[in-house]
Amino acid sequence: MLDCKGTPPGEDQAGAQIAACQSDGSQKFVLDATVVSGTSVTAASAASASSGGWQVNVTFSSQGAAQFGQLTTRLAGTGQAVAITLDGVVYSAPSIQEPITGGAMEISGQFTQSTAQSLAAVLQSGALAVELVATEIGTAS
Repeated sequence: MLDCKGTPPGEDQAGAQIAACQSDGSQKFVLDATVVSGTSVTAASAASASSGGWQVNVTFSSQGAAQFGQLTTRLAGTGQAVAITLDGVVYSAPSIQEPITGGAMEISGQFTQSTAQSLAAVLQSGALAVELVATEIGTAS
């Protein structure tokens, strides 16, 4: 029943699934329970990518690196994604191509400088919950 147009977002709840919308209202998500919290992010910044676009570089605490490593090992190559949310809104949902076990990651895509900086700011907020997109992604109608 979530329409992503004026419907209040779900609230991030530890241990619970929620329905959420992409920040621009273009997609709906069913998110599994939080796996890595924003307090595990020690740094996030926008950077120029070697491909000429922009990317977001993220570093995790040792505990966050272990949790994220387990999550990405489980998801690698499955087509599933990790949703980056704040206050029940999905700001990015990158798919996991390979396990990320070194405590740092790069999020790449169609970022402009402004969108990369905005995502880095969300990641640095500390209130972020990183969640597994578990069941479905749909287009908002």
